[in-house]
Amino acid sequence: MNVLEVYASYYKMGGVQVHIRDLCECLRRRGHSVSVLTYSERKKSSDHKVPIEIESYKIPKILLLLRYPAILILCFKLYTFSLNRKIDIIHVHGYTAAIAGSLVKKLLNKPVVATFHLLPKYTERSTPLLDIIEKRISSALLAQIDAIINVSKWNLLEMKKSGIKNSTNLLIRNWVPHSVTNVPSEQDSVYNERDSKKVSSNQELQIILIGRLSKQKGFDIFIKAANILSKKKLKFKAKIIGTGIERNNLLKLCEKLGLKNSIDFLGFISDSKKKSILNSSDIFVLPSRFEGLPLTILEAMYFEKPVIATDINGIKEVITNEVDGLIVNCTAKDIAQKLELLLTNAYFRNEIAKNARKKVEQKFSFKNCEDTILKLEMINENYQPFINNVL
Repeated sequence: MNVLEVYASYYKMGGVQVHIRDLCECLRRRGHSVSVLTYSERKKSSDHKVPIEIESYKIPKILLLLRYPAILILCFKLYTFSLNRKIDIIHVHGYTAAIAGSLVKKLLNKPVVATFHLLPKYTERSTPLLDIIEKRISSALLAQIDAIINVSKWNLLEMKKSGIKNSTNLLIRNWVPHSVTNVPSEQDSVYNERDSKKVSSNQELQIILIGRLSKQKGFDIFIKAANILSKKKLKFKAKIIGTGIERNNLLKLCEKLGLKNSIDFLGFISDSKKKSILNSSDIFVLPSRFEGLPLTILEAMYFEKPVIATDINGIKEVITNEVDGLIVNCTAKDIAQKLELLLTNAYFRNEIAKNARKKVEQKFSFKNCEDTILKLEMINENYQPFINNVL
């Protein structure tokens, strides 16, 4: 089958982009053709890692904020691209693409599947005056889609509560990215030697954080927590991987609190280098203010790192508190308290790390990606064009 993956962007390295890259790779391995259509970036080329066609079209930001003008433009792009490339099934990601997909479904006479990584209220700017009307419109449109895939049970339940209903509302959880399990690290031998040792409580430990430098990710909260640890003379070194609009503000906060030598901002790095840094770290922290089911937690748990994550949304589906990770309130005080526990208790740290690896192998393996492909295959195979229904 010929599959079209649709999302706002492809070249940015967020969780959804990694998710789509894995789907593309898996589709090609199963003998399918796959293309990607984006609508908030201008680049046009092929992916060097996965040889697929990528069509990038930049809808003006003001139209994306107004939402429905952008949806109408995306409908046109979806329709023309699908006809020209003879697409068999469209797989959209997120609210805007899902609404566009539902609108062109009957025109194209092709199946449309949507994956929701977060609810629209977390990803779309609210339009209070139209909220009631829009909720009814979107609910009616999304009911026409052949299936909605949710990456977490929390998302599935919240989707139903919000009034968005679909006869095929599925739960297929996120998975440890293939780039993590398949890409060799730059210094595996060095880090494996470190991992084999039981790090003593008086040794400087490495803390790692990964994500877009935005308010959502809560890195400012972590920096304040690190300040509490610093005042207690605890030894640690933190590394933050990622880029974003909050970088300068975070750097200023580190300077203000005297943490410039304790926290490094590494920016964007390659998959192999990220794997090496994960291997060499001792603790992973996710201080986010909201999330769906973040891939970074799965990556850290795969590398047997104890995770401290805030008590939000789908996190409890990944972590059982004090068994394979630690769940904390989204405050500097609580994060600092749990960090101190892990920094000073090597046995507890190692036990949680072992359990973390077992959890992701059982529930968040690459099989979840393969299950998504199987679902797309089944929907495409069983799809009945509208003309058949008339006849």
